[in-house]
Amino acid sequence: MSIKKFPFEIRPLEPELDEKIKSLYLGANEGSVEIGPKKYVISSKYGQVAETVYNFEVRPDDVWVVTFPRSGTTLMQEMTWLILNDDYDTAKNVSLFKRFPFLEQISTLIRFKMNINKFPFEIRPLEAELDDKIKSLFLGANEGCVEIGPKKYIISSKYGQAAETIYNFEVRPDDVWVVTFPRSGTTLMQEMAWLILNDDNDTAKNASLLKRFPFLELSTLCPDHVIAETTEHIVNDQKMWQEYKESMKPQWEVLENTVGRRFIKSHLPLSLLPPTLLTSGAKVVYIARNPKNAIISRYYQERSLRMTNYVGNFEQYWDLFEKNLMYFTPYWEHLEEAWQQRSNKNLSFFFFDDVIKDYKKAIVELSNFLEKTMSDEQISKLADYLHIDNFRGRPQVNFMLKIISVRDPYQHVRTGKSGVWDEYFTQELEARANKWIEENYKNTTLRFPIKLY
Repeated sequence: MSIKKFPFEIRPLEPELDEKIKSLYLGANEGSVEIGPKKYVISSKYGQVAETVYNFEVRPDDVWVVTFPRSGTTLMQEMTWLILNDDYDTAKNVSLFKRFPFLEQISTLIRFKMNINKFPFEIRPLEAELDDKIKSLFLGANEGCVEIGPKKYIISSKYGQAAETIYNFEVRPDDVWVVTFPRSGTTLMQEMAWLILNDDNDTAKNASLLKRFPFLELSTLCPDHVIAETTEHIVNDQKMWQEYKESMKPQWEVLENTVGRRFIKSHLPLSLLPPTLLTSGAKVVYIARNPKNAIISRYYQERSLRMTNYVGNFEQYWDLFEKNLMYFTPYWEHLEEAWQQRSNKNLSFFFFDDVIKDYKKAIVELSNFLEKTMSDEQISKLADYLHIDNFRGRPQVNFMLKIISVRDPYQHVRTGKSGVWDEYFTQELEARANKWIEENYKNTTLRFPIKLY
């Protein structure tokens, strides 16, 4: 089923106004939202089902009564029903609510009819003080953050509007997904998986990875002002502009219309992805990178990208990471969700440190998981292609990402190193990081293949 994106922004009502409403309407204690440029004020619960209602399937023989409240609604409902049914006995004995359902109060029924799963987690605006702290350090991310569910995953407010659509994305049994915490070897595993199954180096060299391996939630991460700035920057380069425009479309819509096997990238934790992901037959590749190297790599990326434009120092960055105040954190929860599924036949769990230590071994493991037989020659050729010294300069990896940098020319694939972090951590910060890792190791059986402290 094709689900249309809800076309209007949903914003929490200004706290002072919300509190005023709550103080006078004692039954309406769950808060309000305002919708779109006309600022329609509705309950926060409506905000959670807006896209579902918007996608309700209208039939050609439907009869609707639409009104501002207390404007003669009940009178017109009864008049309409009796004109078409001429059954006064039923009208006297069966409630109007049953004969003429109230759309906004039957979201459960709508979901049942449309086979849409309700997004199972609460989406809350991030506490204002914390949100302002993030905005002050990430100048590109000025549209605010939300936190999701009991694990309090932090993601852009735009994602909050699309969360249910992504959760209901239809997974196909021949899909291949690469799911990771950012800067954990995502690009490497995308290219490895794509080339194992396609064995087409010419296309890999000439077609951008964004096009071959769409990034599911990318459009929810890029603020409107960044899209406008980037558009102005590249509009005269027709090829680049066209590809950028395609990448900023909701990729779930692009993927819905994709014919043949689909390759899909996501940084969302498994719990926020479609619930059928691990039962549909799709293959899910998860790669984890130790927190010290992952965060150094992400620090360099987010200093460069327009959509983040981080302006703080590394110690501040680590502080945000440790306190779960950046997109896709908490880090340990993200990894643990996949680690708990490592025995699932449809998920293959890799450590970045292992992959770069022995490319051939990783290729064999992944090809077996993807049920693709490869010759020794093919394995050696692919290992050489993916080696960091060769891979980092490939134009198809860096092509689209260069246009969204704000500082020095952006290198998407940097050093690819593991176990090297001394130049970034002061002695004090190293001790703090080690304590944090040691504490989190107590809550998981996951162990990285290199010594972290």
